[in-house]
Amino acid sequence: ACASLQWRGAWVAWAGATGVKTMHAATATPVSFLPRPSESAATDEPHAPSLCFDASDGLWVAWGDVCLRVQLTLDGIDAERGAIARAEVSHRFACDVARCVVLTP
Repeated sequence: ACASLQWRGAWVAWAGATGVKTMHAATATPVSFLPRPSESAATDEPHAPSLCFDASDGLWVAWGDVCLRVQLTLDGIDAERGAIARAEVSHRFACDVARCVVLTP
């Protein structure tokens, strides 16, 4: 089930109990699956992560005490396969707090 959803331009991200999926919405092409961080101190926490896109197609994910920034990049569009896109974790850090949250501007 989808518990969190963010959309920015051609990118969509949604989260469920096991992780975050990203998609290039303009071509309906799946891009990535980011599993829930195993090192999160809040692994028993039932809440989905908070999601937020920044101005440069970066997706911020805050889950428990772990924050990730994922850079989404469109390399091209293939007529048969759809978007040729990639997702790379550019930043990953843990906070000494009970729970991180990112807010949509």
